[in-house]
Amino acid sequence: MYSKCVVSLLLLIAVLPANADWLEIPDGRRVNGQDTIEVINLLDGTLKFALTAAGRDDLTCRMRGVAKKQSPGVYSYQETTSQCVLRISAQADRLVAEDLGDNCRAVYCPQKASIGVRSFKLGEQMPLTEQISGAW
Repeated sequence: MYSKCVVSLLLLIAVLPANADWLEIPDGRRVNGQDTIEVINLLDGTLKFALTAAGRDDLTCRMRGVAKKQSPGVYSYQETTSQCVLRISAQADRLVAEDLGDNCRAVYCPQKASIGVRSFKLGEQMPLTEQISGAW
């Protein structure tokens, strides 16, 4: 029995990619007030995300996509048809989503709303919802 467990564990380790970042950014949903971010690490080293950023007057930015790894704990999502670049990074105990250059707002936000910089506690993940894979 013991040897089967050891063999199973070794097989699991051998199958996982070397860049398995759920150690840096665990899968899950995080909430900060009315803002939410959901992340799922994909086995190819990318990060699937869904971000909801609440603004004034009940205006909400909604964005999702697959961000590419830039360095350990840092991912970047870049639109091919616009200048929108969203950086998602693990910083100490926070998960930070930042609209670089404030260009994503034109694509994903109603007028007068903005993504800016949103911060979430890394250790407070909750179960994922349909937001990460469902329709907006």
